[in-house]
Amino acid sequence: MKSKADFIDKRTVFSHVLKTYRDTSGSSIFIPAGIPTGFFDLDYKLCGLQRGDLILLAGRAFMGKTALALSICRYIAEKENKAVAYFSPRISGEQIATRLLSMDAQVKIYDLAAGKVNKDDWLRLKKSAGVIADAPLYINDSPYITAGEMRSKCLELKKKTGLDLIVVDSLQFVAPDKKCTHHSAAWIKRYIISSLKKLAVEMDCPVVVIAKLPELINLEENKRPEITDLRISDFTAQYADVILFMYREQKNGRKSEAADQLTDIIIAKNRSGKDGVVKLKEDFDYARFVNYR
Repeated sequence: MKSKADFIDKRTVFSHVLKTYRDTSGSSIFIPAGIPTGFFDLDYKLCGLQRGDLILLAGRAFMGKTALALSICRYIAEKENKAVAYFSPRISGEQIATRLLSMDAQVKIYDLAAGKVNKDDWLRLKKSAGVIADAPLYINDSPYITAGEMRSKCLELKKKTGLDLIVVDSLQFVAPDKKCTHHSAAWIKRYIISSLKKLAVEMDCPVVVIAKLPELINLEENKRPEITDLRISDFTAQYADVILFMYREQKNGRKSEAADQLTDIIIAKNRSGKDGVVKLKEDFDYARFVNYR
């Protein structure tokens, strides 16, 4: 490992960068340079999830932030066979496992919760449990974990199996460590978000952080989220390389009942790709999102 004072070896860096590109001439299929998420339009805009990027996935309540994050994790771990570390201080490992089983086996999430599983469901669940268990998806559900402890866990995982993606669910539940003693709430928030950005650079992989936006005072507004909705004092917008907002029209704080309801993924900031809006279809019966076309 090079010391902090060393200059970079350009040949090594260029060789590493070139390995991320593939010759797609003569092919009509778009292949992202970064890690594909399984959502075609999102991959086209982002060029996949880029190494070293801090990606903020934000939205108000009931938008399905965890469902989208887990949909991406499942695809990357199962289909791309890449190692994913999922930190969930907010939701237990059993709940995460239930969601993964529902989306993989296509057994309705509320049937699982109610214990209404028939023979065909059970066979699919058993098969999916084996697939998910074998996939390189590592879940940590410690309810009180600091950014420093996440770093230690990721270092161990990187040495043992490699590491391609880190997901934190969610920013508001990352605990302050000893360095934060006697500091203001604004300083602590800045320290945590900057630590997660440093984690992305040090681990050389994307870090996706889920964040909950403050609720609207007037629930009838249906205001689309903007970067200004992020609290200025915590410097979240400044440290994030990519900011994704989830938006779906709601009434009185509840989602629309329209069968063809789509969720907008608003790419509000993107250092290395395109901004704009991508639409995904919610499939909450199975705790997941899918491509809508």
